[in-house]
Amino acid sequence: MIIGVSFVTADGKEVKGGGRVVKNVAGYDFPKLMTGSMGTLGVITQMTLKVRPKPESSALVAVEFDDNEAAIKAVEGLNTSSTRPVAIELLNRAGGELVGLQRATAILVVAYEDNADSVAWQVARLQEEMRPREARLLDPSEFAKVWAGLAGFQALEAGPFSFVASFARSQAALFVGLTSSTWAMRIHAGNGVVHAHYLNPVETAEQFFNDMSSNERALVDAITARCPTAWKQRHDIWGKPRGDWAIMEKIKQALDPASVMNPGRFVGTI
Repeated sequence: MIIGVSFVTADGKEVKGGGRVVKNVAGYDFPKLMTGSMGTLGVITQMTLKVRPKPESSALVAVEFDDNEAAIKAVEGLNTSSTRPVAIELLNRAGGELVGLQRATAILVVAYEDNADSVAWQVARLQEEMRPREARLLDPSEFAKVWAGLAGFQALEAGPFSFVASFARSQAALFVGLTSSTWAMRIHAGNGVVHAHYLNPVETAEQFFNDMSSNERALVDAITARCPTAWKQRHDIWGKPRGDWAIMEKIKQALDPASVMNPGRFVGTI
């Protein structure tokens, strides 16, 4: 977590935001502004990070489903769970295979971190809440493999292109129903962020991409996270600018009026 940042603007000025303490709230929130700006506002020269201690105990619980509707209902049921997960991941069959889970149409993976007693209680409680379906506690070797697979899922090169999109949590879970022969899906079911890799050959991918981009109802807010370089000249990989994008354009103008910092790297005119 970034709590302070220093960066150099296009005219060589050093700008600082945040500070070395968590409760520093003076000035603009440059740490958040610079995160994800793709170098379009300045060159980051220094960051202050807040770190947390490694938890005493961690656990991953996997719940397998033979149909997508049951998986979606299980995710909805976690809204009333007495446990406190640190991650709620929903995968289709192809997504599960990419992280080392290869058995079911849909797989729900729930993570816990805390002291040992708390984690043990939460795992037991989740297993009770998921009955009669089995909630399987992963053993340490499988835990390490699956956790690494989940953490690195968005960076995988599993097909010709990938997208990331944000939706309402109830809508995001519906993506698990997309066919595993076409998509490998990983859904952050707790916050509605969807990561997907298109699995079919590149020859069919661009036509699909064109259809997806031209459909006003399909993935309107999706960002193309990875695609062949040539596509970037022919398609708007960032999607359509939102109504509030004029604010970002004004910030770009204030910090880089000559537009010399990574011009065209980001959405819209940035």
